[in-house]
Amino acid sequence: MKIRKHLLIALTAFIALSGCKHDNQTESPESITQTVEWFKEHKDEREKTLADCKNKVGTIGLTPNCVNAERAQSSITWSATGHTKIEPLQFKK
Repeated sequence: MKIRKHLLIALTAFIALSGCKHDNQTESPESITQTVEWFKEHKDEREKTLADCKNKVGTIGLTPNCVNAERAQSSITWSATGHTKIEPLQFKK
């Protein structure tokens, strides 16, 4: 009976603390969402982001930065052929 009581207390404490998250990290450059216009102006970062997105489709392939980098690339390609401008997506937080 005593073991059950200790097990119940430990389990309750584990469940209560499992929802706590302590995050002292500042935002990394990868976590900052860049706009389509920013990716158009920064070719090296656009190409790096596109390569990362292509290599990690299952994990980051549909993140805002991947989508914006792809839209920037498409916009550059389409504008070079004389087609219309592609509007950037608006993500809500």
